Amino acid sequence: MPQIRTYAAPPLSLNPSETGVEATANAARLGGRLYSQAAAATQELGNETQRFGAETASVGEGVARDVASTIKDVGNTATQYIEHQEISHGATAWAGLNDQLTQAWNDTAKNADPNDPTVAQKFRENVLEPSLEKFNQGFLTEGGQRWAESHTESLRNHMFEKTSADMSTLAGTAASLNIHNTATSMSNTAVSDPSSVPHLLSSVDSVVGGVVDSSPNIKGVDAAKAKMDLTQKMRETIVKSGAFGAIQSAADPEAEAKKWATAYPDLINGQEELALGKAAKVQARTNTLLVKQTELYNRQLAENAVHNGVNDAFAKNVSIDPATNKVTLAPTYFKDVLDVAKKNPTAPNAATAVKAYLDWGESQQKPGPTVSDQGTVTDLDARMFVDGNPTNSVDILKAEAAGKLSRQDAAVRLSLVKQRDLMPNDPPLKSDRTEFFKRYAGTVDGYLAQYGIHSALGQQKMYAAQRDAITEEAALRAAGKDPRSLYDPSSPNFFGRPENIAKYHVTMQQGLDFANDKGSMNLTGPGKTVTGVDVQNAPVEKPPMEGARKAADGQWYVQKDGKYFRVKQ
Repeated sequence: MPQIRTYAAPPLSLNPSETGVEATANAARLGGRLYSQAAAATQELGNETQRFGAETASVGEGVARDVASTIKDVGNTATQYIEHQEISHGATAWAGLNDQLTQAWNDTAKNADPNDPTVAQKFRENVLEPSLEKFNQGFLTEGGQRWAESHTESLRNHMFEKTSADMSTLAGTAASLNIHNTATSMSNTAVSDPSSVPHLLSSVDSVVGGVVDSSPNIKGVDAAKAKMDLTQKMRETIVKSGAFGAIQSAADPEAEAKKWATAYPDLINGQEELALGKAAKVQARTNTLLVKQTELYNRQLAENAVHNGVNDAFAKNVSIDPATNKVTLAPTYFKDVLDVAKKNPTAPNAATAVKAYLDWGESQQKPGPTVSDQGTVTDLDARMFVDGNPTNSVDILKAEAAGKLSRQDAAVRLSLVKQRDLMPNDPPLKSDRTEFFKRYAGTVDGYLAQYGIHSALGQQKMYAAQRDAITEEAALRAAGKDPRSLYDPSSPNFFGRPENIAKYHVTMQQGLDFANDKGSMNLTGPGKTVTGVDVQNAPVEKPPMEGARKAADGQWYVQKDGKYFRVKQ
């Protein structure tokens, strides 16, 4: 409690009895009031201090809560950001991992033994699981780890299903191939021996069942389905093969087809029955055609053997002096030629070819013509490069033996035939050559361009151009170059260069002059003899009108304004 002090009153010349007591009382009352006020003020100050302390404490607690909340929010935001980054990058990595594992499995399965049950398991243990574990290690946050685990689990399940399914598919394919090979062998037996079909059918179930059941990768529903499909397919193959074999040898193919369709209605339907009957008829016709083609082929082989044989006999027994063109025959010539016919009795043209060579040999025992028949020369040259029936050595020797071809002209053409026949079979080159000379025939022979037929001189020039072209083809081929470049306008080797074609060009006037000269006079001159026959000038045929000239076609033409017109007689 506050202490109340007593103070001594100063001397005021008052009587103690009157003023001292009262003054003391008044002083005491005043001091009490002062102390009371001080106490009240002190208490109020304490209350205020207490309230301030409470408020301060309250503010401190709020600040602390706010600070803690702020720190927590900041931490959560940072964590969420890291999780987002992990998952964002992880999604891309997961897609890449998915693709890598799929490709790795495809590469493994591509070369895997379809009947090896450990292929898929080894892949999962050695490739899949290490890859998934490595993927999971890249996530540090709780949310990232949960995301990674869910996706690796999904990928694990997917790859497990895929590897199992793929191995089952591969095993099914392998089984199907094995069954197909077996079915092919059994169907061949059925075709050759239709009576074996029942026995073959009885073994189908055990064959298919053995293949499918022994495969460790074909299980459950897949195994059951494979057995049903493969069994049905094999049964159909055997029955239809047996039916086809029986129908081929049957007198009535359609009746035989119906017989088999009735015996096996679950394996041969009505449409297949008709198809088998028609196929049998077609096959019968095909067999007949094949026999004919075989006979023709054999005849061609025999004919080629004759052709090669007489050529060999000619090359072996004939020598020709290049300076005089004199022919010398070895004593074995006629025997070797006759032996060719004896060795190839089935060759249809053996007799003709052999006779031509024999006649030619006999013709060499006496003097031959020194001048060739122009018509014969033109015919031989015109057919030298045709597709259908080209001039051959037999034609040339026959003409020489008949006295229509000189030894020199025969030798030139025999050499060309040999060169032509030795050329490789090149249809594109042959086509290019034919097309080229078809286009340039009118350029070479002006008479052809005007009248549509070759003059005698133009025909000779065409022959010379074709002969030179083939010689150049052989030279280009020997040099390792493309012989077709001869007929390519863009090539420097082009045969149709103006300066080259000019060497063979015959004008229409030259063609007419050549024909008139040949038809109006004997080339050997009067008083000369050819093979012991006296030669005189042939009478000159009188023109039907002045200025007319006789052409190679036997007609008379007259020139007017640079063109030729046929004279009507």
